[in-house]
Amino acid sequence: MAEQINTTNDIWTASFDTMEVNFTEDGKMVITTNTGLFNKEGEKVAETRPSKSGKTQVLATTGGNVPVKTLKNGQQVVLGLTAYVK
Repeated sequence: MAEQINTTNDIWTASFDTMEVNFTEDGKMVITTNTGLFNKEGEKVAETRPSKSGKTQVLATTGGNVPVKTLKNGQQVVLGLTAYVK
């Protein structure tokens, strides 16, 4: 399990960083984010938090499915991503 950085902050009120999603001209999707949980001031308060089931430690997540791009035909590209350690 990853070590807590600052155990005085509540990891359940902290949030994961936003993910930036870009598409290259050759069709690759590039996802950029910081791992860990951050407080409202932008300080990292923990490397991970337990998943809701408690079976894994979450490093980064979109928090569900989120639209990341609209295609020329009007369809939405939707991303749902969770990075975790067992």
